[in-house]
Amino acid sequence: MNNSALEAYGKEFKSDNVAKRVLGTKVSPIKEMRIIAQDYNNVISFGQGIPYPDTPTIIKEKLSKMLIEKDISKYTVSPGLLELREKLSKKLSRLGITADQNKEILVTGGAMEGIFCAIMATVNPDDEVILFSPGFSSHIEQVRLAGGKPIFSFLKEKDWGIDIDDFKKKITKKTKAVIVSNPNNPTGSLYSKKDLIQIAKLAKENNIIIISDDPYNFLVYEGEYFSIASIPDMKENIIACFSFSKEYAMTGYRIGYAFATEGMLNQMMKIHDACCICASSLSQNAAIFALDSPIGTTDGIKKALDENRKMIMNGLNGIKGLSYVEPKGAYYIFVKYEKKADSVSLAIDILKKVQVEVVPGSAFGPNGERHIRLAFGCRPEKIKEGLLRLKKYFENVK
Repeated sequence: MNNSALEAYGKEFKSDNVAKRVLGTKVSPIKEMRIIAQDYNNVISFGQGIPYPDTPTIIKEKLSKMLIEKDISKYTVSPGLLELREKLSKKLSRLGITADQNKEILVTGGAMEGIFCAIMATVNPDDEVILFSPGFSSHIEQVRLAGGKPIFSFLKEKDWGIDIDDFKKKITKKTKAVIVSNPNNPTGSLYSKKDLIQIAKLAKENNIIIISDDPYNFLVYEGEYFSIASIPDMKENIIACFSFSKEYAMTGYRIGYAFATEGMLNQMMKIHDACCICASSLSQNAAIFALDSPIGTTDGIKKALDENRKMIMNGLNGIKGLSYVEPKGAYYIFVKYEKKADSVSLAIDILKKVQVEVVPGSAFGPNGERHIRLAFGCRPEKIKEGLLRLKKYFENVK
């Protein structure tokens, strides 16, 4: 089995004069499938997680006005605009996190850059980093690029919740960090407050850094989100990363932020400066307008995605050979299949035969195999058509 969808599809990769750390990684299969899908016409994409609603009009209008009336074409200070950091401090306080806007907030090129800075600042070659499996595929590759070793703690398949006993077993003297993403991508599961407090306790006892990646914290359909970064006395062990991408439908703006102690943030700044100097000035100002928008501005996004969730669950219920655990948050559903094929081969075959883009489950860790991830952020009519094609594939195509 080839875990790289691009290699399995026949794409060529140069190996001479390429760094070993790069040879040991791959493009996230989420993006691989997006690239492969460009070879086909009329593709329905359940692949990359992009919410179909546009950025709220009030944000776009204010940004357009600013582009005409002011010069925002210059670099900003590396940590980000102070006005933005002040507003982010207030936003974090609503999650129970006390952050000094002058010392403890770094504005980044999306949460992804924040996570990368956190990993590069903390993980040495051969350090072990615990990742929950299934878990976000890019975290795996980020750890490998830093020279670290991903150690997988398996979630419980009955509800994709944390298995504390399994987590304890994965802690060794080499464990440097654990990455926690809540709600979970790809399963949509919501971790319990009790389990997160237990993870935090074990991290503190073993001097482990918790790197949290919570871009879907606003998108919870059932239950209540709890931020692991809000636990008292955990500040020295926490790096928390957040994003504007999903909450404000701003995926292309590439704007996020990180919270950590002053001492850790200053170390992360070295990587941030070497990578991009600062986050886009345009995107930082868009983020300010997002935070200034009236309460309820993004309610329509959440409502639309919840309707999509119900639609896709209802459709999958009518397809033989597929099963899933109901997602409580985010906009992904992790579907188990009965067909005898590895998930990369299956995903490519689905794309070729019915032009539906899905993501192979093996992208998300060892126990992701024999699953496919479907993102239900697309337009409702696309979901309806995509479900009809998947039904045709799983019930008729051999």
